[in-house]
Amino acid sequence: MLLLLSLALAEDPPASTATDAPSAPVSVGGEALSPTPPVSAGGSAPPSATPVVVGEGEVPATVSTSAPPEEEEEAPFFTFGVELDSNARYLWRGLGVTSGPTLNPSVWGALDFGLEFGLWTSLHPSPADRESYPYELDPYLLYSIELGPIGLEPQVIAFVSPGSVTVDSILDITGPLVGPLGLFVRPALLLTEPM
Repeated sequence: MLLLLSLALAEDPPASTATDAPSAPVSVGGEALSPTPPVSAGGSAPPSATPVVVGEGEVPATVSTSAPPEEEEEAPFFTFGVELDSNARYLWRGLGVTSGPTLNPSVWGALDFGLEFGLWTSLHPSPADRESYPYELDPYLLYSIELGPIGLEPQVIAFVSPGSVTVDSILDITGPLVGPLGLFVRPALLLTEPM
């Protein structure tokens, strides 16, 4: 039985490598064997194959080696972001709060184990809005949990404005449905009444 092994590299070797020179003899069972021309099961060898005869017969085989898989980069322990948005008008739960434009700066930070915290603000530059509703500050804290294909994200958010503080707890639930369709459910519980 003849068993032919070919080692194929992931990349073609440079022009001057050991594959250009004759291969060293291989010994099987104490008998020195010499290399044969590259041949694979399909009748031709990969360009960088090095054949080795390891027995007798007519059963060729090809063994391919490739570069080790690249290691994934580790996510940083802490990430953060700063954003600035602008809107033509501010709505809160569907109700118009301002009559003019708003600026919405926010800042957030996240730890690699799923904890996120941040602050979203709404600043109202128009003179009429500055007197009635000058700002809103919304600090939040959330934690992301993955249970197989289901994602859970419990969170607490406070809505703070002059003379009013409201705190909500929210649980976002996400998961796959069928094909590209997914599920998103957001039950919320009002923890405090507006002051």
